[in-house]
Amino acid sequence: LHDALPIYKKPARLVVRGRFPGRSAARWRVAGWISVAGHDSVHPSAFLYDLSSEGHFPVSGDTRMSYVFHLVNMVGIYAILALSLNIVAGYAGLLSLCHAAFYGIGAYGVALMILHSDLSVWQAVIAAVLVTGFIAGLVGAASVRFRSDYVAIFTFGFQILVFSLFNNLVPLTGGPNGIGGIRQPVIFGQSLSTSNTFAGLVCTLAVGSLFICRFIETSQFGRILRAVREDETFVQSL
Repeated sequence: LHDALPIYKKPARLVVRGRFPGRSAARWRVAGWISVAGHDSVHPSAFLYDLSSEGHFPVSGDTRMSYVFHLVNMVGIYAILALSLNIVAGYAGLLSLCHAAFYGIGAYGVALMILHSDLSVWQAVIAAVLVTGFIAGLVGAASVRFRSDYVAIFTFGFQILVFSLFNNLVPLTGGPNGIGGIRQPVIFGQSLSTSNTFAGLVCTLAVGSLFICRFIETSQFGRILRAVREDETFVQSL
């Protein structure tokens, strides 16, 4: 069919005919033309599929698994953020609204150090952790002066400030488009350049973060945090 079709100079179009999917046993027949973007004249590839409630557009196995591993990476990253937030909001009972700011400082710090210095990926990660920890210490020292809802207001203000800086410093951060061309980390000679290979690192860090948070919970420092959550004034009097 592909060879029998002439060459057209038309944009891609998609025609859908069928009944509304809300009706029982609804089946959709989809016919369309797919053209290659950026080409003035291409062979349109015709496709015709029957879609039922359990049907779907055909996707290659590699593409599907790559998307699954991408979701695994995102879940692992946000799990690490949730565990760190649980230490402050869960154990200590302090509502901090600037965790995303620290996340962004660390991420942009790693990217900028990799692009504009001779540091390796892992050296940039360690340096970004130290810088982010220092900034978090300053924010924490300033927030000690506040109580209750004022902690949330103060940390939210810091969050908005950091977001505005990242979004408007386009020459440095790329603005809404972000930063590209970042070197990929390498472990034991294996480049973590795909979602599949990166998932192992993310899952390892997420599990490690879980054990670290568990250790903090059972430690003396964790007990102090829980005491602050119950009665901060009483803890200060000890």
